[in-house]
Amino acid sequence: MIPALLFTGYWKKRDTQRLLRWTELIPQPTAGLSLSSPTDDFFLGGSSEFVRNVQFDYGLHLGRVKKLGANSTTQFPTDSSGPPTTMTLQKGVFLGLSFNLDFLKGILPK
Repeated sequence: MIPALLFTGYWKKRDTQRLLRWTELIPQPTAGLSLSSPTDDFFLGGSSEFVRNVQFDYGLHLGRVKKLGANSTTQFPTDSSGPPTTMTLQKGVFLGLSFNLDFLKGILPK
């Protein structure tokens, strides 16, 4: 699990006081980055609100990972250095759940 900061843009204004409408299930564009390694993990996708103030986030995760270098050879047990590595960009899927601050006010005791 990677903690992330996600930003969602909404096409239309939303009234959080009224009941949830089916049009709010339409995915909204979402982009974000990792809080633990912001220069290595990026998120692009969508967000849908199924319960008021709670969003389901999903999309493409782009992350840099270490990979064994092309010149890696057999390592001898007496060698204390690690094998050569390179950074490569990997693609994957991300799924997440996010919530608005109004949601916290509703569940915390007063």
